[in-house]
Amino acid sequence: QDWNGMNVYEKDRAYLLAQQGYVAFAADIYGVNTPKETQSDWVAASSSHSSNATKYMNKIHGAFTKLLTYDFVDSSKLAAMGYCFGGTGMVNLAMVGHNGFPNVAFPMGLLGVVSFHGGLSSGYAAPVAGTRPRLLLHSGGKDDSNDAISKLTNDLEGVGAKYELTRYGPNVVHSFTDWDANVPGRGMYDDRADYRSWGDTMDFLSKIFFGDGKGTMKPTAAQCNMNPGANAAGTQVVNGAMASSRAQVMALTLSLICSAWTM
Repeated sequence: QDWNGMNVYEKDRAYLLAQQGYVAFAADIYGVNTPKETQSDWVAASSSHSSNATKYMNKIHGAFTKLLTYDFVDSSKLAAMGYCFGGTGMVNLAMVGHNGFPNVAFPMGLLGVVSFHGGLSSGYAAPVAGTRPRLLLHSGGKDDSNDAISKLTNDLEGVGAKYELTRYGPNVVHSFTDWDANVPGRGMYDDRADYRSWGDTMDFLSKIFFGDGKGTMKPTAAQCNMNPGANAAGTQVVNGAMASSRAQVMALTLSLICSAWTM
């Protein structure tokens, strides 16, 4: 969820996930008895959780506990996503791992977590050795500072975490996925950053649930032997028809790459 609690935005995002064939569970981390009507309420609620890691992590754990009561959920293929306040929670999960927070054990089936504009400046849990979910983090170029990104990278590297960080610019600030965000310089929707971050997230989920790709495949020497058979005018002819300029460029590019490999 975001810092203003469970609302239509989170439910809409859950719906988009369900459209992709996933079981989507939108958790109200604050709880039904937490005031969420005004911005002052949002500040108080988010601060009470961010300043109390035990409360915050136990509530996230409670959401997984509830999710796993449904018999149609595959406990071996779990992921979590968070926006703003929730995004910081995802960074915390990546840092403490499955068993790194005292008296709280997250399911080993939690394979990945995704943080959207998680607000690194407010801090996050110290990294702990052990198993952990993979992290995908989406950050606005004008939201998190370069120093904050550098520290996060160093912390993740220090515990051998698998992670992907994407920065969006120019001038992408906080709340770039929130369709209604419209506060210049502070929280603004950005259609490109939203589109790219959502697409990358769908790719991330596919990878963690169904397997990573193993990189590109190097062509064989025979495949690289591409004699374009250019005519006298230097234009490629395919089955008697003139090839498009795009095809010519692709053939030339492939020929140059293969030449480099075979030198």
